[in-house]
Amino acid sequence: AYNYGNLYPITPGVLKFSISPGTAVQNPYPFDVELDIPVSATSTPASVQVYIGPSQSQLTLAIQRNYGYTGMDTISIKLPVGWWLQVNVTNATTSDPLVVGV
Repeated sequence: AYNYGNLYPITPGVLKFSISPGTAVQNPYPFDVELDIPVSATSTPASVQVYIGPSQSQLTLAIQRNYGYTGMDTISIKLPVGWWLQVNVTNATTSDPLVVGV
């Protein structure tokens, strides 16, 4: 993994990627990223939908998770360069994802 500005190695997990449920955000990096999205089911039934697409108007459902319990989970998804991501939650919260693979 390299910083494309100065081409020095960077460690996975240092890259920042912020999400807010219900809001589409674009992959800000000039490469594909692998995201681990922390999820916390706060009450039941809980559900999380992850949408991705090449533009905000072309998002399609990529991952649907339903929870019959409260607790933590991690959803992993690859987001191609320039693509958009939106996470919708019901009875759950998400934290900013870790960027694990570049």
